[in-house]
Amino acid sequence: MPVSVQSIWQRLALMSAQGQRYFNQSLLPWLKRVVLELARWLQRAQAQAQPMFKRLQLVWRLGVRILVDPEFAHRVSGLLGQGPRTSIGPQPDQSPRMVGAPLQETPPDSALVLLGLLQKEGRFVDFIQEDIRLYSDEEVGRGARVVHQGCRRVIAEYLTLVPVCDEPEGSRITLEPGFDASAIRPTGHLVGDPPFIGTLAHRGWRVIETRLPQIASGHDPHIIAAAEVEL
Repeated sequence: MPVSVQSIWQRLALMSAQGQRYFNQSLLPWLKRVVLELARWLQRAQAQAQPMFKRLQLVWRLGVRILVDPEFAHRVSGLLGQGPRTSIGPQPDQSPRMVGAPLQETPPDSALVLLGLLQKEGRFVDFIQEDIRLYSDEEVGRGARVVHQGCRRVIAEYLTLVPVCDEPEGSRITLEPGFDASAIRPTGHLVGDPPFIGTLAHRGWRVIETRLPQIASGHDPHIIAAAEVEL
C-alpha cells in the first residue's frame, strides 16, 4: 500500500497528543526531517517496483517468442552482438521486388492482335472456350495437338523468345545481391538478404523482339474471330 508523508505525520501527531510517554516534544523537528526522508525513499521504491514488474513480464514474453519464432530469435541475437544487427520491431517484407513502381496502362491493340493470330492459326480461343469435360482424354489430346502446332507457329513467326536463365532446369544457382527481381522470382522460404542459393524450377521466358503485323485502317482489333455464316 502506498505510504505518504501526510499519513506518517498524522500518526506521529496522534502519538504526541497522547502525552510524553511516547517521546519528548523537542524531538519533533528532528523526527519530521527523518519522516520526510523516509517517505521520499518509500516513494522512490514504490515508483521503481512497477517498472521492474513490467520488465519481468517483458522478459517472459520475449523468452517465449524466442523459443517459437526462429526469425525473431535471429534478430534478438543481432542486438546482443551474436549476429547481424537488426531491429526487433515489425520488419517490412524484404523480398526482392520492384517497390513503388508506377502502374501504366497496357495498350490493348497489340495483345488483341496477338490473340487474333493465335485464334487464326491455332484456334486458341475456340479451344479455351470449349467445355472439354464433354470429351474423352483422347479427343482432347487430338485437339490440343492442332492448337499447339498453330500457336507455336505464331510465336515463332511474330516473337523472338529466349530463356531468362541459361542453366537447365533443376540446376543449383545463386542469386547475387542486386539481381533483377522482375526477371527472377524467388519462391519458398525466403529469409534474410542475398545471396540466395536455390534450385531452378523454371527458366522463364523473355521477349527480345516483336514483329506483329500492322493494323489496317478501319480494322477493329476487338474482333478476334469474325462470325462465319455459311450460305
